[in-house]
Amino acid sequence: MQPITVAILDSDQVKRTACEYLLRYEEDIQVVAQVATLKEVTATVLGLQPQVLLCRFSLAAVESFALLRSLRSECPAPAVLLLTDRSIQDDQIMQGLNMGARGHLSYDSISSQLAKAIRSISEGEAWIPRQMLGRLLERATRAA
Repeated sequence: MQPITVAILDSDQVKRTACEYLLRYEEDIQVVAQVATLKEVTATVLGLQPQVLLCRFSLAAVESFALLRSLRSECPAPAVLLLTDRSIQDDQIMQGLNMGARGHLSYDSISSQLAKAIRSISEGEAWIPRQMLGRLLERATRAA
């Protein structure tokens, strides 16, 4: 079986390295690239065609999620998992999901959930933590 290929886009070297380290011993997941800037990511994705892109939320959100739009139109888009911190609000995450991200994961949870999230989104599933799913359903109920 071919491993799930992953590229990591994060301007923070420590966080990129942490993600790669956590995935190092996962036999079915292979990190094929680490990139720090938006300029690097499109060429990397076009060249290596990873199945999953781990993407720091603040980089994905630049210019109204231009990266997500670009990936969708220019190449067989990888499944994008947004990596978030506590400063990111649910509404912001929803914008990213609406623009094509497959899910999000908090940096606080990567040690226990990163590999599971990658496997899920590579199979076409969404990865949204239960607490957020509950809030989304609550909002939808109020709006209806």
